[in-house]
Amino acid sequence: MLDSLREKYGDQYTIEEVKEAEVLNLEKLRSLWDTFALTLEEQKKHSSFGTFKIARLSVENDIFFTVSVGSITSQKFVEQERLYLLEYLQKEFNNRSIAFEVLVDASEQEEVPVHLRLNSRQKFERIADQFPIVRELKDRLKMDIDY
Repeated sequence: MLDSLREKYGDQYTIEEVKEAEVLNLEKLRSLWDTFALTLEEQKKHSSFGTFKIARLSVENDIFFTVSVGSITSQKFVEQERLYLLEYLQKEFNNRSIAFEVLVDASEQEEVPVHLRLNSRQKFERIADQFPIVRELKDRLKMDIDY
């Protein structure tokens, strides 16, 4: 059939064989991941590069893998590169079904600082406990704190 198409249309069209889609394997995935990380370094995205170098990869099935990182910030760096990374991996594996998820290790999640979890009143009370002069200043000036 291929020969008859070539005879009929000649050099008018280029006929290429469709390549078989590859399934994910950890060895090739890690190699491609590291290559992609190097392109990030060349683009001077040093924080993203560092995150990619320490991320842990795990192949879940033929088309899905997970990326484990140590913090929410690291997760954001990977998510920022998601589209370019997926396009690159799908091209290299010749498989448009490849997908991934970024997970933050529960044991290593970033602790939100106390001052970011408090409301305005709690923040004032905390400062006033640490520095009693603040409360005294508020009282002497007869100020009301706008909570």
